[in-house]
Amino acid sequence: MAQQDSFIFDYFLIVELKEKKDERTLDLTYQFPKEVNDPDEKKFITSAPVFAFPDKDEIERSSADTPDAEPDRFSFVLTADSGGRRFGYCVRPHLQGKLAVACVVISFSPCFALFSKILDEVIARINMTSDPSVIDGFLEAIHPHKLPAPGQLFCVKVPSPWRKNTLDLWRFTRPDDFDTPLEYIDFQPLLRALSAKSVMRIYASLLLERRIIFVSKSLQTLTACVQACVALLYPFEWQHVYIPLLPKPMMTFVCAPMPFILGLLEPFLGDMAEYLEMLEAVVIVNLDKDQFQVSHKSLECKYTIRSSFDDRTLLPAYVADPLMAPIKVAKKQNKKQLSATATKESFQEGFLHFVVDILYNYGEFFDPEHEDGFQKGDFSEEAGEGIRPFLQKFVKTQMFEQFIMIQAAHHFADRGLRPDLVESYKSAVKSTRFTKFQLCHQPHLDEKELQRLEEEAAEAG
Repeated sequence: MAQQDSFIFDYFLIVELKEKKDERTLDLTYQFPKEVNDPDEKKFITSAPVFAFPDKDEIERSSADTPDAEPDRFSFVLTADSGGRRFGYCVRPHLQGKLAVACVVISFSPCFALFSKILDEVIARINMTSDPSVIDGFLEAIHPHKLPAPGQLFCVKVPSPWRKNTLDLWRFTRPDDFDTPLEYIDFQPLLRALSAKSVMRIYASLLLERRIIFVSKSLQTLTACVQACVALLYPFEWQHVYIPLLPKPMMTFVCAPMPFILGLLEPFLGDMAEYLEMLEAVVIVNLDKDQFQVSHKSLECKYTIRSSFDDRTLLPAYVADPLMAPIKVAKKQNKKQLSATATKESFQEGFLHFVVDILYNYGEFFDPEHEDGFQKGDFSEEAGEGIRPFLQKFVKTQMFEQFIMIQAAHHFADRGLRPDLVESYKSAVKSTRFTKFQLCHQPHLDEKELQRLEEEAAEAG
């Protein structure tokens, strides 16, 4: 099995949607590498087609007759039985003579900017010739290369499709994504779709690990907004079911008793009718309407959700207002079409400020005598009265548990304590970006903690 980040990508697939006698099928017409022996790896490949065409029954034939139309671009996540995840990036060009075709890259890394460049080149070669060797030569040149270190430039020589016996030089810089996928995320679709209040409401519900369904008519809007919301959780990481694009055959996931994040195409809402009783404790956000949906009525389906969480009410004004401000600023910048980088940085920093504010004194509650190395109850109980109800819920989440155990392991490693925790989490990636931010914006740290953070920041460069 391939190791994480071992190659620039793991698999490349071409999936074609075909129609015979009013029945639509998905055919895997091209696969690279061609030989895959590991059973778990084969599952990633065999499950990808349904994610490439979650809307296969809704695609209109007229779309095949518009080759100059902008292709659909979206991403999805594949989850193994072991819980491991792979990222899929899909481009669906409009090719003459085809009902629909999807080109898919599967990788451990969500490096969508690189994948887009690779897929665009493959599509150009498909349009140029039907000879598969032209695609083979290109992928064979790229695939063996290791993904470079974060922030590093790499160059690849690939066979030119235009000139025989000639190599073209490809250059690409990997973003500085050592411990966070934030560099890959485009927040502009989210800022266009939702109000500042809605973004805040979703963020609060995500932190408390609610069951959340995002809905949109657009594949691109759906996947972009879902992944943007999840990225905002940094330095925390979602630990539960995560399917940013839910194919219709997997609709039973809306019945999952555990927390989940699901992205659902709007035409599929009617299919939730049979799962009505399971929708009592779920947040449904309609990205097209900027609404938190509590009911849905159509000829096929009528349902009402008995409760829809608004977890913003658990956040006092003194932590909520400072977060609302950068969200509003980012929305204004987005409307004016200013620099995406400026929008992104101000937006991200607002959420990092929020985390630093609510966790400002967590370092005081590391306890080597405690089973988990951290006094969660004392931490939440000693918080200010306004934020206490939120923290009492938040410390019970798995994402907080994972974050605090990693922090505790590094804390005790520096002091020669709790070798059991240190051993369990020694390979966990430290949140270096968060560490740097915390160092700059939390001046009241004690001397030992300040020294530890400075050392971590220095190691991270």
